[in-house]
Order: sequence, then structure tokens, then C-alpha cells
Amino acid sequence: MQYADNTEQWTLSPIFSEAMNKLIVFLTCRYCGSSVTADIFRRHGTSFGQFPFVQATSEKPYGLYDAAPILEIDRILHRVIYGFPEDSIHYKLAGNIMKNRDLLRPTARQVHPELIRRGRETIRELVSTGTISAFKHPTSVLFWFYWEHVFSGVPDLQIHPIFLIRPPSEIAASCARYADRSEWEPFFYDLIHVYFGRMLEVFRGWTNPKSIVRFTDEHYCDDLRLAIDQCGLTWEASHFESSYQSSKIKRIDKPVDHPVQSLYKHWLSHCPVSR
Repeated sequence: MQYADNTEQWTLSPIFSEAMNKLIVFLTCRYCGSSVTADIFRRHGTSFGQFPFVQATSEKPYGLYDAAPILEIDRILHRVIYGFPEDSIHYKLAGNIMKNRDLLRPTARQVHPELIRRGRETIRELVSTGTISAFKHPTSVLFWFYWEHVFSGVPDLQIHPIFLIRPPSEIAASCARYADRSEWEPFFYDLIHVYFGRMLEVFRGWTNPKSIVRFTDEHYCDDLRLAIDQCGLTWEASHFESSYQSSKIKRIDKPVDHPVQSLYKHWLSHCPVSR
């Protein structure tokens, strides 16, 4: 169903001022280190709001740093755009989505105005909790058309996207490991391709400040330090050391025979030169 777009013509203002609230949006695929990255940003003073969080416990009140209202909206968008209730694209459907331009290029007209209003209320509540705030949910990049529309209706808001990338071989291995189905690993490359492709489109079209963080042992710390600085925060090495434990992360950076490898190389060409 198509909904009439009765909202005003919208753009995100490129003119920033000290009075604006900064909202950091992590755009990524699953298993790209978004939770530990969010934790490091929180330790540096970034607010993630006062929402319930997915997998929160008394010891880890922020859980995976996926705020429940953001997750609920993304789940609704999955039903509207893709026709199924999961909060992520099933790997068996990813190949079809790659070939279907309508699914890859959804528009705000496919979303009920009430969901736009709900999203704006959520973002207003989030940015009211700090001058620098953030949210993350891996599937949000698939619905950037929606979130960008939402942001346009929140005044005095400066968006700073942070693109988190990781070698496709490592992401696929993590997906298969958590699914406990090692034989599925080759099928996850279509899924990763959908995410990386959407991320690259947003990156190329975003002319305002943005950051790239490579979730690899070689680059993670330097990229993160630069992103922290670009967001107006002051780097503290102790915050990084308290959150990131490389020994617990399985590294399998190997080329894969799939178009996603070319996308990953495109991403690397945009990354900052190592120090």
C-alpha cells in the first residue's frame, strides 16, 4: 500500500551550530562490533537514552545497546517492506532482495504516517538526554529512507553516521557460529552484500561529516579514536581498553568468491590512511 505523503518537503540542514543536538547513528551489518563500539562511545559521554535495551541485565543495563523502541520500529518496517516479522533478513531471502530493485529502494510512501510520528517521538526523547546521543540497530541501515525522513522532522538535529565494516569472511563465520550451522556460512554472503550495498549508498550520498570504523585488530583503535574526535568527544585510551578484548574475537580475514568481496574493497578505498 502507498500512503500519501502529507509531510513537508524535507532535507537535513548542512548548516550546523553550537545549539544543535548531535545524533550519532551506527550503520552496519550484524557482527561488526557495534555493541562494543557503542559501549566505548557511552564511556566517552554519549547518551543512548533511557529506554529498555535488548538483553539488558542488572550487570549490563545497556545489554547489546539496541534500544527497544528502535528495534520495534525496525521490526514493523521489516513486515511492511519485506513481508516477514523477523528483525533481520533471512539469509535464504537475501539473494532475491539483491535482484529486486523495489525491495532495495523502498520509499517513505510505503510507511504509514503514524510510524513516522512514532519515530520522531522516539528520536526527540533520545536527543533530550544529552547534547551528544546515539542509537544502533544493525538493520536500521536497510531503512535509512525512513530514518532520514524521521530526522528531518526533529529540529536542531545534526546527524553523524558512523559506518562499521568488517571482512565478509569474519561476518559470515560469526553468523554461522551463532546459528550453530557451519554449513550455512557460504549463504550468508548474499545477506552481507545487501547490508554493505545499502551502507555504501548512504555513505556516497552523505555529504556532511561521517566516519568509518574498521572492526579489525589492525585498524579498530585508530579508526575509533578518529571517529571519537570527529564527533566532538575527547579520546580516553582507558575506555577503549576497558571494553575491547581482542583475544575473545575470532579473526578469519580471507578473500571470498562472491561479489561482496568487491564491495568490501570499495569500502576499504574510502577508509582513512593508517597512521
